[in-house]
Amino acid sequence: MHDLLGDEAGSLLDAIAEPRPPAVRLNHLRGQPDALAEHLPWPSSPVPWCPAGRVVSASSQEVATAPLNDAGVYYQQDPAAMAVAQVLAPRKGELVVDVAAAPGGKTTHAAGLTGDSALIVANDLDEGRARSLLGNVERLGVTSAVVTNGSVERLVGALGSSADAVILDAPCSGEGMFRRSAAARDAWSPGAVERHADLQRRLISQAALLVAPGGRLVYSTCTFDPRENEDVVSWLLARRPDLALEPIRLAGTSDAGRFGLPGAARVWPHLSPGDGHFLALLVRDPGAGPADHGRSVSGGAGQPGRSVRDRRRAGSAGRSAGSSYLKAWREFATDHLEPAWRDLPRVERYGKHLLALPERFAPLPGVHVMRAGLHLGDIVDRGGTTVFEPAHALAMAATAAWRGASLDLEEDADGLTRFRAGGAARAGDAKGICLVTYRGFPLGFARAKGGEARSLLPRGLRRPA
Repeated sequence: MHDLLGDEAGSLLDAIAEPRPPAVRLNHLRGQPDALAEHLPWPSSPVPWCPAGRVVSASSQEVATAPLNDAGVYYQQDPAAMAVAQVLAPRKGELVVDVAAAPGGKTTHAAGLTGDSALIVANDLDEGRARSLLGNVERLGVTSAVVTNGSVERLVGALGSSADAVILDAPCSGEGMFRRSAAARDAWSPGAVERHADLQRRLISQAALLVAPGGRLVYSTCTFDPRENEDVVSWLLARRPDLALEPIRLAGTSDAGRFGLPGAARVWPHLSPGDGHFLALLVRDPGAGPADHGRSVSGGAGQPGRSVRDRRRAGSAGRSAGSSYLKAWREFATDHLEPAWRDLPRVERYGKHLLALPERFAPLPGVHVMRAGLHLGDIVDRGGTTVFEPAHALAMAATAAWRGASLDLEEDADGLTRFRAGGAARAGDAKGICLVTYRGFPLGFARAKGGEARSLLPRGLRRPA
């Protein structure tokens, strides 16, 4: 650190050693950030570069277990990490690819900034982490995401150079995590830095192949070492003359020019809230020709994959919902949701699951798609009758359109505890599928009968009473 920062090193090391309060990013898909902040039960202060960010006076455990967290009102996220989507500035209707997306902070931030109107391909190489990513996408009510599990090379083979915006928050040696993780401190070594730099060069070279002419790529890490930051970006720029560094101007960040890359940005934990981050924004020449994709993932001659735009009418990996499936869904939607939900444009089935696919979604050959769009629910056979059972994701995404029975548990602390544990709350005269809320924000579905609303929360989301 002394070689990196000189006299400032002591301040940085002191900052890393001190515990910091947690922060949350308020979810645009639940409302305007300032209005949502009024619901926070703790004192809070703003994050300079993120209008939706708040540093809160609470423990991480309190933040993680609060009802508002389960309701998707906020996402617990380090302030420095909130800068990434702000720099990317995704726009409505764009194709956004988040290459290493788990656990989902940057994906859900991008979705919120676009009002859930961009098509976001959110990928992670590790299947377990991808499942965590999917859970957060659903919790925050995102319907426009396609969650995938695989290598960046496979994404390149499927998408070609079609992305308007790409995020690569690269695996790194994690110096910014030292305050929170003893494992990160123990794992660090000079050799680990070199190994990560090798991996980062491979990932950024592939991520850059996804960028369409005129598109943008944000590269970020949570480490301080220039070998994983400025040096990686400089390495790419030397090999891709169609890419240029776009200067980052974000309140509270520092220019990275002192480390050889003017225009890139750093967030330092001794100068700003958060654990630290490096960010670089690259823009591809609008007049650029096809990028060199090397060999395709199927082993054939290297050709850019067809873009999502070109493949819009290519169908999907599922099947159009049959008449009995659609009938069951439409009956449920007619009884419980606003009329527009009855005839969603792309309802398709994958086995027993019914999904509402994003309009622009098309097949991704060679890529494991874990979930595309919104999981509406499942079709089950009950005594020879086809019945629609709503999914938890529908409860989290369709609150504003819900017209069925509802039950708010803000004034029923015992009922709230029982519901979150998978038990039953008092339901009055409500019957059938009931949307359970807290302060008007969705917690999930319950089945109301005989004055009780029995929780339908998935087992993995239940909390001990």
